Amino acid sequence: MVSRLGRACFGLVAALTVARSGTAQTVTVRQGDVYLFGPTGRVEKLTSSGRDSDASLSSDKTRVVFIRVIRDRPDASGLGNVVDQSEIDAIDLKSPTRETQVLLDSPVHARGLQFQWFSSPSFSPDGRLVYFLVPDYATVSSGLFELDTRTRTIRFLAQALKYWIVPAGVYKGDLVVWQNPMFVGGGRYDVFNLITPPGDLVGVVGFDQAQVDAFVAEQGYAAH
Repeated sequence: MVSRLGRACFGLVAALTVARSGTAQTVTVRQGDVYLFGPTGRVEKLTSSGRDSDASLSSDKTRVVFIRVIRDRPDASGLGNVVDQSEIDAIDLKSPTRETQVLLDSPVHARGLQFQWFSSPSFSPDGRLVYFLVPDYATVSSGLFELDTRTRTIRFLAQALKYWIVPAGVYKGDLVVWQNPMFVGGGRYDVFNLITPPGDLVGVVGFDQAQVDAFVAEQGYAAH
């Protein structure tokens, strides 16, 4: 299990290394607008709402997914009340119009509650799924959810402070999740687990970032 998890971690680190080097195409957010930086250095402004954040590229660099804050949207009470909430949007870079497509604009229902704020969206390696966090899912942890862009169905995967998608190798498409479970006798501890997209536990990667970095380094590769 250790060597297989090592290959998974290496795939993740290698992908991050490639993304940070050379003139790879990237996206960023400046003052609430999404910008695309092309491999030749060309900069393109993709949005102009002033309310966008957390932009990321699909693995094939053809789509961008991001969070947009929507102001004064009517709530579900039907009493004329308005609330601020977020939605998950995407842009197809193959389209010359660069139109924004809304992927998720309704509250997420879980644990008998409605959650209207999302963060950290990312496409799965095959581009069909979008993973995202619900920051106020629990008192001490966000909730990690999966959105199927074809069926628009939403599924809860795990509690997670943060997550990373394994982009290649034996565990391509699985996720490393930073979790903070409770000790039996009280208190909490950090653990980095590898889970499948359905949310099943594959194994423990480490218990802190330094341990994860050391684990990857044992395979002969430097973590970044």
